[in-house]
Amino acid sequence: MHQQSSELASAGAFSPLVTTSALSHVPRCLKLLGPTSNATESVQAIRHAISRSGDRLDGELTALLAEPNWRIQLVGAVALLVAGSNAHRQRALWAAFDQPTWISPELAAVGHLLDADFDVRARERIEAAIERGLDAVHAESAKATMALVRLCEWRETAAPWIRQCTENEVLQQIAARDIHDGGSIARRWARGISALVPSVRRNTSSELAAMWHGTMSGRVQDAVRFVDDLLAVLSTVQRVEAQAHGRAAVAFTVGRDTTWIWMDTAHGSFRTVCARLAVVFGEAAGSPPMLYGGHVVAPSPGPLDGLDVEMTMKNTPGEAWFRLIARSKPTDPMADDLRLHGIELRVHEAWTVKRFGARNTWIAHPVEYRDWPPDEAPISVAFIVHDTDDSVDAFASRCMGQRVRQGHPERCDAQIAGANASGFAWTDGILSIESYFVSVISGEVLEISFSAEPQRLPGGDSPPAVRIALSLYVDMTLGRTPVA
Repeated sequence: MHQQSSELASAGAFSPLVTTSALSHVPRCLKLLGPTSNATESVQAIRHAISRSGDRLDGELTALLAEPNWRIQLVGAVALLVAGSNAHRQRALWAAFDQPTWISPELAAVGHLLDADFDVRARERIEAAIERGLDAVHAESAKATMALVRLCEWRETAAPWIRQCTENEVLQQIAARDIHDGGSIARRWARGISALVPSVRRNTSSELAAMWHGTMSGRVQDAVRFVDDLLAVLSTVQRVEAQAHGRAAVAFTVGRDTTWIWMDTAHGSFRTVCARLAVVFGEAAGSPPMLYGGHVVAPSPGPLDGLDVEMTMKNTPGEAWFRLIARSKPTDPMADDLRLHGIELRVHEAWTVKRFGARNTWIAHPVEYRDWPPDEAPISVAFIVHDTDDSVDAFASRCMGQRVRQGHPERCDAQIAGANASGFAWTDGILSIESYFVSVISGEVLEISFSAEPQRLPGGDSPPAVRIALSLYVDMTLGRTPVA
């Protein structure tokens, strides 16, 4: 009991992350181990704790990272990502990493994402591990060292020296003693936390280039490992494009970032990667490999699970390129729920959609607000299925009469997904809202409400702007034409 009280004291404003509650017997900090979308609430709780800490934040972060309990250290690591870095916080991070700790891969990943001097600090520790030799190596120290090594293999800036290190016999034996696979943990965690903390900027195309240098630029090339790593990256970024230019250049593009690789044998090496992709996708789709190019949608290719991946590729002596797009499988429970109501909804990677509150309510908004409670984002679209035997017009008028107590909302009828909809423009005093009502299946009315809080948005976006954005980022089809 005394030890637990001491740990809670060191957690300070962050103590709700390491305790259980009447609603959950699992501390929120454990959800940060993945981390996946189920850790969104934990990240939001960290944001609130940071705001409560005020000018005590440096001291609280230092205390979190210095705590021997890895759960509290993990909270400190994520808090550092959310709050941002300074010299004091960096010292605390590396001091924690240098102590025996179960979460050394996660701490290494934070350094990789935040520390401008990561290459220097990682190299010092990798070379020191080699110099100490195998007598000083145990499973935990091997895990920490290999986390640094695998992260450096991601980084183009480390390419000039990391290959020489990985060819060192001592480091290879250290890798053999890493029974936990610290490198994979570090990479997986870096990808996951980057998706949850949008302020962490990753240049994934640069990571792909570093992976290329680590596997495809030496005398012995490993296209199998490169493709496995490529597909693991695809699971978090959803779209990767690459193309060979001439004989000596390859360009990788992820989002707005493009990174170029220059090497004498680039074209031939890239064609080897394309051939490996063809084999992997052929096996996943149960079809012959398209060695010279084509188009295929494959379920869970390679290391991916739960994703369908669309690949378009050309692989000839004169032209070599590929485009990979990952999509959630249609067996997603939320998609199935919507389909029961005659609604097919597919959301572009720039937006996200999640269930909210009542059983038949879903809210979509841009991914930069994924950490916000759905009803607090300054721009959103709500999809609500109402059970009613009334006509669309009668139900919509009655519903809007309950929401707008004074005056009358402006009518703005329109077409939604090809169906005629009864529309209203109104405000609740804070949000500017457009609500549309349309019949999809008998006994149900679908409401789609576009909401924006202009004061909190750059340029003062309005519901028409939200509606235009939604048309770009959400594909929706309805089951049948509404009843007249």
